[in-house]
Formats: sequence, structure tokens, C-alpha cells
Amino acid sequence: MSLSSSHHPQHDGQTEILNRFLEVMIRAFTANHKETWALLLPLLEWAYNSSVHTSMSATPNFLMFGFELRTPIDFLLPSGANRKDVARMSSEDWLAHLQMHRDSARQAVAHVQHHQAREHNKGRKALDLKEGDRVLVNPHSLEWSEAKGEGAKLTTRWIGPFKILQKINPNVYHLRMGDNYPGSPVINVQHLKRYEKDTTHPDRALLPDSFLRKPKSEEFEVEKIVGHK
Repeated sequence: MSLSSSHHPQHDGQTEILNRFLEVMIRAFTANHKETWALLLPLLEWAYNSSVHTSMSATPNFLMFGFELRTPIDFLLPSGANRKDVARMSSEDWLAHLQMHRDSARQAVAHVQHHQAREHNKGRKALDLKEGDRVLVNPHSLEWSEAKGEGAKLTTRWIGPFKILQKINPNVYHLRMGDNYPGSPVINVQHLKRYEKDTTHPDRALLPDSFLRKPKSEEFEVEKIVGHK
């Protein structure tokens, strides 16, 4: 599984579009049935899987089963009317026909994803970090800041530096942070900036950390692990 991280739900484009599309459908479809919305999900699922997707030029039902499943109106038509082409095919021809459409759909989705990635990456410079590097964290984009009203814009924009303990994937890093910070130490690269040590003024005093929300717990150095399960 490739999970998205906190405060950065971006994922692969296909998943993002699907989640956004379903969210709009659920919100509109259950507007007057908020108490029993869960009972309406099978109908919503049917509507989505029966709709032609722009990128694939086919419905999910067709790509899954090789034919369009019956809808309530199909029961008013002669039996098997929507499967007449399938009925005339041999098993081998039907499987080849289904595989052809699935391959075509995969190629169409890959083409759309490539186009989206190319447009998204224009002018974007990737931040390549590794374990042991030190970074600054933007508490405002993570919604850690509680400063409001007069003087809110004058609060510290970046806090840190923090050491990278683990590179989970190219976009997510696990930082060494105390439990006095309100969020998770697993942070998306969008909220990070490489820390550049000031070598011209080594004696300059550091600004106080204005985002400490609770006393920092006492830390201990582990000498050895005596047991585990």
C-alpha cells in the first residue's frame, strides 16, 4: 500500500480524481438522506461503475465483466438484449475481446497520467533529501500555528532544524521531533525546506521556538534492548 501523509492527501492522480469525484457524488446524492446515507452507497457504486470514463472510453463494469450489466430498464427489453454480441462469441474470442479493451483502457489511462505529470512538473524542482540531513518545517502549512489576530503574520515561518531519521518515500520523511509538537513527525516534503547552516555568523543567537505547545518530555539514551515480542 502507498498511503498519503497527514496534511498532504495528494496521491497518484487517478486516486485523487476518483476520491474527489466520489465525494461530490456522495454529498449531492445524500443531501436529503444524511441519516441513512450508508444504505444508499450500493446505488451510488452502481451509478459510478455504469458510467463511461472519459480517459478509458468505457465503463468499469464493462472492463471487469466483458459486457454491460443490466440496468432496471433492461428488464423491459428482450432477455439478453445487451449481451447478444457476447453470446455469439466463443470463449477464446470473448477473452481476447475483453483483454483488448482492458489493454486499450490501460494505455489511455497511462497517456492521461503522463500528460498530467508533464504539466504538473513544469517549473517544479524536486527536493532530494536523505537520512541524516537536517530540514526546517513550515508549521503554518501544517496548521500547527495558533497565532491569530494582531501580529499573527510576524510569527516564525519555519521551525527547526530537525534531523531526518527515515526516508519513507521520495515525498515523505520521518523527522526526529520531540513530543512537544502537535503533529506527526512523518511529514510530506511540501512542508519541508533544506536547512543551510549559517557559516558567516556562527555566534548568532537562535530565535526561540514559538511553536512549543507543551513541555518537552525528558529523553533517555537507550543502552540496550533486553527483550521484545
